[in-house]
Parts: sequence; C-alpha cells; structure tokens
Amino acid sequence: MHKKISKVMSCLLTGALCVTSVFASGGFAYASETHGFITEAVKNGFRITGITEQAVQNGTVTIPDEIDGKPVTRLGSAEDTSTFLGRYPVTKLVLGKNVSSMTGYALYGANDLESIEIAKGNQSWLAVDDNILMNENPDDSMLIKYCPAVPQQDYTVPDGFKTVWNMDHAMFDTLDLNDTTSMLKMSLAGTEIETLKLGDAKVENGEILYGAIVKHFDASNSTIYESDGKALWSGDKLIKVASGAEFEDGYFSKFNKVSPYAFNSVPEYLSIAGSLPESATKNVVFSFYSQDAGVFVVNGEVSFCYNYDKKVPTEVDPVEDYSQNIDAEKYDKIRALMYVGVPFNGTGLFEEVFGMSYEDAMADPEVQMHGDVALNIVSALVYDVIDGTEPSFINGIGYGPFDEALVDEYKAALKEAVKNYEQYNFTPSFALEDNTIAFHREGNGYASDPIMINTVDGNGDVNNDYIYTINIETSGMTVKDSDASSFQTGQEIVLLSENKPSAVTFSYNEPTLKYYKRTSNDVQNVLASAVRQTLLDLDVEVLVDSIVISKQDLTTQKELVGATLVLTDANGVIVDQWVSQAKPHMLTNLKDGQYTLTEQTAPNGYELAESITFTVKDGKVEGGKIVMYDAPIKGSASFVKTDAATGKELPGAKLKVTTLDGTVVDTWVSTTSAHVINDIEDGMYVLTEITSPYGYEIAESITFEVKNGEVVGGQVVMEDEPKESTPSEPDKPTTPSEPDKPSTPSEPDKPDKPDKPSKPGIDGGHSGHDRDKKDPPPSKPVATEEWKPIIKPEEEKPAPTPPLPKTGDAAAASIFGLASLFTMLTLYKKKKR
Repeated sequence: MHKKISKVMSCLLTGALCVTSVFASGGFAYASETHGFITEAVKNGFRITGITEQAVQNGTVTIPDEIDGKPVTRLGSAEDTSTFLGRYPVTKLVLGKNVSSMTGYALYGANDLESIEIAKGNQSWLAVDDNILMNENPDDSMLIKYCPAVPQQDYTVPDGFKTVWNMDHAMFDTLDLNDTTSMLKMSLAGTEIETLKLGDAKVENGEILYGAIVKHFDASNSTIYESDGKALWSGDKLIKVASGAEFEDGYFSKFNKVSPYAFNSVPEYLSIAGSLPESATKNVVFSFYSQDAGVFVVNGEVSFCYNYDKKVPTEVDPVEDYSQNIDAEKYDKIRALMYVGVPFNGTGLFEEVFGMSYEDAMADPEVQMHGDVALNIVSALVYDVIDGTEPSFINGIGYGPFDEALVDEYKAALKEAVKNYEQYNFTPSFALEDNTIAFHREGNGYASDPIMINTVDGNGDVNNDYIYTINIETSGMTVKDSDASSFQTGQEIVLLSENKPSAVTFSYNEPTLKYYKRTSNDVQNVLASAVRQTLLDLDVEVLVDSIVISKQDLTTQKELVGATLVLTDANGVIVDQWVSQAKPHMLTNLKDGQYTLTEQTAPNGYELAESITFTVKDGKVEGGKIVMYDAPIKGSASFVKTDAATGKELPGAKLKVTTLDGTVVDTWVSTTSAHVINDIEDGMYVLTEITSPYGYEIAESITFEVKNGEVVGGQVVMEDEPKESTPSEPDKPTTPSEPDKPSTPSEPDKPDKPDKPSKPGIDGGHSGHDRDKKDPPPSKPVATEEWKPIIKPEEEKPAPTPPLPKTGDAAAASIFGLASLFTMLTLYKKKKR
C-alpha cells in the first residue's frame, strides 16, 4: 500500500529551486495572518504564503476572493521549496476567482490532493482537467499540478505542454512526458513509475529525475538520452539507474561522469559504487531523495551536512582533518554518535531496537525506496550537536522495520550516547583468549581451532558491548560458515586457510571523522562518518599440525614436564613416543583410525594417568584436543613436639604447617601423641610454633619436604627448651672483723669471738633452695684500724674528736677519710714553709 509521507526539503537543494511565477510578480510589503491564511501584501492585493488549521474545513481549503477588501492574486512564497498548504491533510483545493499566479513549488508536497477547483469568474489562464491544474496560455502551456492522490494509472502529458512543474508523489503505471522539454528539479520527486517515457525533458541548471523511483526507462523518442531500460544516460554521463535493476560486471565502465542524483538510496549506491570509475565519483556529493536533507555519500563514505542555513553542495574539495566549526567537545560527541549509530553500529543498538540486522533492513525494498530512517536520525542529531537545530520531521517512518515507536526509542538511545560521549571515546585494544592459534588439516586446506577476539576497554576489562569489525589480512584465509574475510569481536570463529599458514595478520575497523573543504561559502560543510583500518598487533603463535596432545597437572591445568608417553595404533604398534615438555606435543599427518595414549612414567610427585583412546577422522580428532591429566601424589606427614631436656612429648604447643608462600595447610595443639596430616601433596612446607607451653621457649621454624608422598627424613620433630630460672642474689659475706648479726633483728647478740665470722642468716644468705649448702669461708680482710664491737644506739656518746671508723661502717669511713685528707694537707703546707 502506497504511503503518502510529506518531505521536508529545506537545505536539500543546490541553488535556489523556487521558481517565480510565470504569470506575475509584485513587491513585498508585510506579512499577516487573517482568517487562517498567512499573507503578504503585494501590488494590488495579497499573496498567501501559508495556512493554519482554521483554513482547513473537512479536508478542503478554499482560497478567498478577497481578504480585508483586497484581492488574493498569488499563492506561495519565492523563499519556500514546498507547498503553502504545509502538512495539513488537504484533499481538495478551491482557487478564488482572483488567483492568477503561483510559485513553482506552491503545490509541491501537497500529497493528499485529490482534486482542484477554480471558482467561477476566474479570468486567468488557469484550468482544471481530470484533476490536473494547468496553464492553458497557448504561448506557454504548462502542467502545474497533478493531484498525487489520484489512483495509479497510465498518463500522458497533453500535447503541446512544454513545461511540467509538480507531478511529485504520484503513482503511474506508464508516464509519458510527451513534448515536455522543461521541468523543475523536484517535478517527479517521490513519484513511483513502472515505465517512464521521456523525450528531451531537461532541468535548467540541474539534473533531471531527482527523487523519481523508476523501474524501467524508455528513451526511444529522445534525442539527448539513451537507455537500455535499466539505466538512463546522456553521452558518457550516467543520469539515473532503474530501481531494482541488476547490472553485470563491467556495466558502468563506459561512464566517465555520474549524476549526484543517479541513485535511489544509500544501499543501492553502495552496492554499485565499487563498479563505478573512481574518476567519476571522486569528491561527488551523492544525494538521495529517500534520505533527509543532511545525508549523503562522499567517496564511498556516509556523510552529513551540518549548516541548516546553507545549500547542499554537489561536490567538495579534498578532505581535511579538522573543521573550525566543531570544537573538541562537539567532535567527541559526534564521534560517539557515529560509533553507536549506523552505519558503524558499534554497540549493536540497531539490532537491539529493531530486532534485525542493519544489513537485512537495508535489503528491504521498501527501505531502499523510502529511505534509511536510522541514518536520518543520526543526521538530525548531527545538526542538533553542531547547530542546536533539529529537523522536526524524520522521513521514511512506516516502512520496513521503522515503526514510529521504535524510531523514537532508537533516537532516545542515540541522544543518551551523545550525553555520555566520554565512555565511547577510547583507543581500543584486543585480547585473544589463547595466544596460540592451532590449525589442522580439513579437506584440501586447513582449519583453526575455535578462537575469539574480545574488545578490551580502557580499564583492561573485556567489554563486548563495544563491537569492532576484525579484518583478516592474510591472503587466502576466511571465516568458516561465512566465507567472509572479516568478523566481529565477541564471537567464536574458526579460520579456514587455502594454504598451510605460517602467520595470521588482522586489522580492525574503527570510526573516525573527516571534513571536506567547501567549494564555495554558500554551501554546507560536509562531515563524513569514516572507517579507518588499523593493524591489530596480536602476539600469537600459529601452529599447523593435525593432532595436539597436552599433558597437564590435574590441579593447575598447566602443561606438565617430564611424563614419558607412548602413542599406539589399534594394532598396538607404537606410532610415537616422547617426554612431555612445557608446550603441547604435536603430531603431523596422523592417519585416520583409533589410537591409545599411555603414560609409562609420571613426573616425580604424580600418579600415573589412565590411558586414553581416541579416534582420528579426516585428519581431525573427534572431540577436539587430547588432554591427559596427572594427579599429584598425596601422602602423610607426622609431627611430634618434645621437651628438649627430657625428650618426652610435650603437650600444649600451638603449631601450624604452611606452604612456602604462606598458605596454611593445618593448625593444631600438641598432645602426648604425634599429629598426622593426611593427603598432603609433594612440595616444600614450613612447621611453625605459634605459642609454646608454659615455661618453654618458642622453637625455631622447621622447613621440610614431602616427596613421593613421604616426608624426606621421616617424622618431623620440634623440640622446646625450658626457660632458665632467675635465683635471688645472695648478700656479700661479712668481713672477718664484723660480728654476726643477732637472730632477732631488734636485739642482736654481740659476737663471742669477733675474729670468727658466723654463718650467714636470713639477712644476707642465699635463696631458700640453697640453704642446705655450705658457704665457703670468707677471705680475711686487711684491717687498718683496730676492730671494735658495735655499740647499741642508746649507749653511744658524742666524742670531742671524730672516732676512728669501724671496719665495714661506710658512713664512719667517709668521715675518717675526710679527716685524714685534712691532716695531710696541713702537714704539706707546714713542710712547704
């Protein structure tokens, strides 16, 4: 069912496309709105340049004869490139009796018109015939408007009509332009034609058939065009290709020039562009009526204009890396928009929203005919980011997957990407899950084991929300099940190679922006959504063998060195034998059949693995790579804590065993029996005492080895030393001249014999446990003064001269010493005199 969608054409045209009336002209005075009509004063009356909802009555707009007593003589504005009726659903237009002229596009885009009437008394050359508005002036017969809502039919422009203005958005089985020689650029825009017969019709200063969807051309009556039905050309210039036509190789080699309006859609152009001579397409701005005003293709790349107030260029000057119109922040926002939006579609947003791949959507004939709405949305947001102006209408909604609600969802998601632009602006790197790509024979070529390349974000994390296209640069290599030489990140693939590969080289596509220099200041800037190919530096090793056999540690799943392995065929004949190394063992050209892998000797500390039987078919192991695992041997270790002095087992010590890297294997508190750790793997360990029993020192840690399930050296014995005791310090023995102190401290007895020391008592003896031991006799002191017994305090009397010190009396000795020093000084002075 044909859907009538009005087209916004601002910014779309090259040069001024509004054609002034052939009937009359007048000076502009002022604009006003009266009774639902927007008017401008002109000589002798009014021009209607627009309407409001008030002017539409049941789908009909009637142009009044007069407004405020002045005649309405003209329709449309010279500055507009679409109808003065706007987007209102006007099905019938009645022209007042004073209307005598209109602009070329006054009725362009009035897609709902079914009929036009002219009021009685109208004296102009305007006439209506079969729902067609015409100018019947014999000097300039003209078809002004073909009502597009008329059912699809064959139609021939009347004889003698040299000019055609608006036959846009109509449908024809066969359209014969007959004697037409002059048309407007937009005369057939949006019109669907099964067969177009054209003579010598041309567009002044432009290209004919812009926006026309033609399935077959007939130029048999033309003197300036040629056609084979599926394309229209003039000399060596391609004018237009038929919609849906298929072209053989070399078809376009005869063209040295190509009209910028030759193609109906972006997908159609991109499918043909590679066949066109580069000289014919270089720097040409290809426009598509099915797209909005800002979507183009330049040098094979989707491009966008972004100056609303300027015209669209038809060609550009060489590319440049920077545009002064875009600052750094806007650049990053647009780059994020280009990454998330089509055609790059870096996050898969299109599939998420519309439920199909972008490629499938572009293959839809309705989308090719009516436009890629997703591109139109990207274009609208480019305008919004740079100029802050966003088109109010998106063309192509309602065709293919472009449901209006889904389009709104897609647009909102793109706006969110622009808002969060910083997260999309990073330099990607890629990680291969395994740094080895193994190939095996498959048919006449080679196939790799499955591999995956992931996108790694700036944090070093795998993030497959960011999708990049990986290109295989190695000649003769493709992706299995697709025969393509490229694939996307985040999916597992198998590589196929025609020849035995020695290396694999990849590149990846990343989005970038290009700016094209303008050919003049009155046209828009052009920004291209470019794709840059960058070599992907992957540190990978390519192994080309039929069979990969891996010997691994069951616990760590790392390659295990030192196992002696034997491979035998179904008859028990030895095919190969080897000692496992740090890399898997490779076998080349192994014949199809059944084989058994046997481990003859295991590495130290490992148990023998069970044999593995496998089948080789078509040079490939059924079930994939062969991996034989060895389990570490597990044994037991016995630990004893003893007293170093007695050798007896010592309870109460808290102990632990750890690996050399500090991992705790076991902890326990010692008892009078040995502690045993079972299922301990071979390796080096440390026994540590955490706390010792009361009265014992903490022992030094012991490092030991478990080998082949046994502790090297046998049982681990840790001894604790008893702590040393600290006895009380005995008094110094008394001098021989000092009497024993009395047993009762308050009343000491005088010694019977002062020259014989008594046994030391409580005040000056050894600690209690030494009391039974005999003290050695004290050495005899040298007495310089006569010994005298200690006088009780109450019997002491002062003496006129200092008494001689008692031996052992520290205070008295000090006084005596001072007195002696004084006497010696006195004698020295006298002697000196």
